[in-house]
Amino acid sequence: MVESKTGRRTGTLLLFVVNTLPIAGLIGFGWRPFQALFVYWVEIGVTLLGYYVVVLFGQRDSKPEQKGGGSYPGPVPLPVPDGTFRPIRSLPPLRYRNARYIPASVPLVAIVWFLLSRAFLDFPNTGVVIEGRPTVESIGGYIAISYTPEGLATAAIASVIQLSVLGRDFLSRRLVDRYSAAMLAELPIRIVGVWFVVLLLLVPVYAGTIVFDSGRGVVGWGFFLLLLGAKLAIDLALLRLRYEPNPGLFTRLFVPNTRETE
Repeated sequence: MVESKTGRRTGTLLLFVVNTLPIAGLIGFGWRPFQALFVYWVEIGVTLLGYYVVVLFGQRDSKPEQKGGGSYPGPVPLPVPDGTFRPIRSLPPLRYRNARYIPASVPLVAIVWFLLSRAFLDFPNTGVVIEGRPTVESIGGYIAISYTPEGLATAAIASVIQLSVLGRDFLSRRLVDRYSAAMLAELPIRIVGVWFVVLLLLVPVYAGTIVFDSGRGVVGWGFFLLLLGAKLAIDLALLRLRYEPNPGLFTRLFVPNTRETE
């Protein structure tokens, strides 16, 4: 119990460090809000990839016949063996067949993460309007504007911290023993699902800034604060999910299909 409380406190502290790193960039490098939000956007993408690595270590047997709809991903018939591999003795064994549950969810997760660039890079950046281009090119333009070498380095540091917390909880604490590959592959789907709702909620906010001709600084900082609050809430909810058997209402949005444990 003491170890669990200590681990949660440490995780909470590290998550606050992750989410305050871009603020240091705002102060130290003179970033504009959308350049700081670039760090969060990249870090979210890397962390989602980290969840797919964790999928490979799921120890419960997946039961697709019990999936019952929802966001529970089914297996893809990949030509992989049924054996295991233990890269490091202190880690749980990696199960090759778990890879069959990754392809079903990756496309949706990748598309939603890409669309999130609207909230993180487009909406806060009222100083530049990229029109008359296909959506992909438009998003690429905002990425090019938001990118800085310091921002990419900060995103790398934030991602390493996030992945260390993820690895500690799922691998060192052996939470993967409670989950199947399908359940773990559902986590990134639920994460981007919540982020997609955040994106939809921000659309009318963005429209309002145009209608009322809000100042550039007000819009940038407003979106920065809104997204920082959303990210902290999501990060802490995911941490709470790993430590509390009966999480709160918001945290339940991230709980994967539990039919396999019945």
